[in-house]
Formats: sequence, C-alpha cells, structure tokens
Amino acid sequence: MPHISIVIPVYNSQENLKTCLDSILKQSFADFEVIMIDDGSKDYSGKICDKYSKIDERFFAYHFENSGVATARNRGMFLAKGDWITFIDSDDWIDPNYLNSMVNLLKKNPNSKCAINTKVSVNDNDYYMEWKFDSDKRTLCDDDVRLLISNKMPTSMWCYMFKKECLDGILVDPDIHFFEDVDFLLRIFQRGYECVLNAEGGYHYRQGSYTHTKLTWKTVTAFTMVDKQASRGMCAELCDYLEEKMILNVATVGAVDGDYDKEINKVLKKRARDYIRKKSNRKKNIRNEIIIRIIAFSPKLYYFLSRVKNRDKK
Repeated sequence: MPHISIVIPVYNSQENLKTCLDSILKQSFADFEVIMIDDGSKDYSGKICDKYSKIDERFFAYHFENSGVATARNRGMFLAKGDWITFIDSDDWIDPNYLNSMVNLLKKNPNSKCAINTKVSVNDNDYYMEWKFDSDKRTLCDDDVRLLISNKMPTSMWCYMFKKECLDGILVDPDIHFFEDVDFLLRIFQRGYECVLNAEGGYHYRQGSYTHTKLTWKTVTAFTMVDKQASRGMCAELCDYLEEKMILNVATVGAVDGDYDKEINKVLKKRARDYIRKKSNRKKNIRNEIIIRIIAFSPKLYYFLSRVKNRDKK
C-alpha cells in the first residue's frame, strides 16, 4: 500500500501534462501512487497518461467520459489506496523535494491530519502566493474558516495533503463550478482537525484560467455553495460572511467579462438585494457594503465603475 496517493484530474492538457508527470517522477520521496483521471480528453492527454502508466508501475491511468473536474477528483479519491491523499492539477508541476517536505512535517507531528502548503510559485517563479501565520501548527476552528473565506488561507485543494480517513463522507460537489475547492475545504475545516503548515513551497501553479474571466451560469453556482453550506449547518454569521464574499467574487468576474448573459445579472442583482435585506449582527466592512448596494441597484453600473478604476491604475 503506497504512503501517498496523488490525484490528477486530466482534461485536454497535452501541452503541460508531461512537465507535470515528469516532476513527479523526479521526487526524492518514492512511496507514492499517481491516479491520473482522464476526463474525456479530446487531445493526446489520455495517451500520455497511458504512456506514463507503462513507464512506471506507480502511475495508473483511468479513462472516463467528460464529467467535470469535481467528478474526476471524486473518482481519484475513490480509487486512491494511500494513507494520505494530495492533488496536483495537470498543468502544474512540483519541485523534487515537494512530497518529502510534507511527509517530514507530518512525521514530526503525528497527531496532524493535514499538511497545508503555504507558499506557491506562480507562473514559474514570476511571483509567489504566500500565507503567513504566527505558528507552524494549528487546530482548525471558526477563525480558520473565516481566513479561508477571505483567502487568507490557501483556497485550492492542491495546497493540501490529507489523511485519507479525514475525507470520509466528503466529496467535491459536482453542482458547484466556482469556488468548489472552497466548499470542499470548508467542510473539512469544520471538522476541526489539527494541521501543520509547510512554508517550503515547491508547488508551481500555472495561472491563466479562462473559466474565471467569463461570467457564465457556472460562475453563479458560487451561490449554490452558500445555500448548501447553510443547509449543512454553517453558523449564520459565517454564512453571511461567505455570501458577502461570493457576491463580490461573482461581480468581479462580471467586471472582467465584457460579454455576459442579462439573466445572470438578474440573479446577481437579486442575490445582492436579498443579502442587504437580511438582518445580521456581524460587523460588516463598509466598503464591501457600499459595493454590494451598487450591485443591488445595477450590476452593470458596478462593472463600469470597476473597469474605470482598473483603467486608471494602469
């Protein structure tokens, strides 16, 4: 039984997939398996997966009809045999000591159920995403849920390594297509596990997702996340904060996008209006409240103001 299972959802990533898989072959820590889930790729990605499964017996290729990244990750978690599970996106790559650094931390902290990578290289060392904390270990609580919602803790599944048993009963929700990682992580955070924080980095994230620059019906599934979190019992104060952040994030995509569906604007407008009408004891950010009120009046006005502001910064 391998110590670590690496789950890689693969879809039309032939240009970068070899770089990803080669970086795993170069790992100084060798006790792992790679679960490559080919999600109905139309390019040569599936054949590349098959090639690596023949090169190295630790690599396993599975082919399915296209069902989306959520289902691909869920299939990978189901197939994983390791004591620990981590995720790598097929267009990203890792340094040779990446897995070893996570394993060493967990050996020193045997009660920890999760390792969190708090430093990520973006676009091949152009700059770093870094999250700083006052300790190298923490027990997850509501304060960390707030940090996750506000992007002050890593919000991507590939920043984490989980004890497999911690994921029992938790799947990536296939109904959520925007911030689905956050929804997944919120449910884990609410279980209150002890986690160690890895500041060594070693994960290289290739930025440039088309999905997050187009305002589509998939974008507004962020509100589905809010509703489902509420139905699962998230406290009202945190749910209110999550909704605030999702309204702002969806509106930000709308401001970037120049071609969007008017019906989507109606959904965003109604969501902002309903949010304003809610009674809440939470101390709110005045700037965010003003923005949401503008969105509630007219999303198009907010898009215009946002574009003007960003143009003036250039």
